[in-house]
Amino acid sequence: MSVLAAPGFALRPVSPFDVTLIAALHADSFTGLTAGQVWDAKAVAEILAMPGAYGLLASAETAPSMAPVPVGFLLGQSVAGTGEILSLGMARAWRRRGGARLLLRAAIDQASEAALSRLFLEVAEDNEAALALYAAEGFSPIARRPAYYQRAQGPSASALVLARDLA
Repeated sequence: MSVLAAPGFALRPVSPFDVTLIAALHADSFTGLTAGQVWDAKAVAEILAMPGAYGLLASAETAPSMAPVPVGFLLGQSVAGTGEILSLGMARAWRRRGGARLLLRAAIDQASEAALSRLFLEVAEDNEAALALYAAEGFSPIARRPAYYQRAQGPSASALVLARDLA
């Protein structure tokens, strides 16, 4: 995959050297989950070692003379003709600026180029911003997993399983 860009952002494939960075971004992106649901570097490495797994890293340009800052990630997997977005996260300070949409569209493009028939993902049913993004990109709910996301504070949240046909 070539490096993709959008105003202020650039994407590149994740390398094995990025697992600690991805784990830190995961922790920042999913605050409030229980410790067991936030992925550490070991979990990220295990995910990337799975057959068909891939990752994308989004970086933001903060100033012309400064190196881009990693601000978001997407981890996905392709299996048996379908794809799944395992996790997509943006650092809290970089939300609602187009980085998540860029990551999502890159995953959709990659799945289409691989001739996958469908792309799946899960999202907390109370994550209105993510649900709006996914709906705008053609994802529809197909199932619900009750009490899937355990939160350190407050009630758990159900997961909605979303899908987008690619064929």
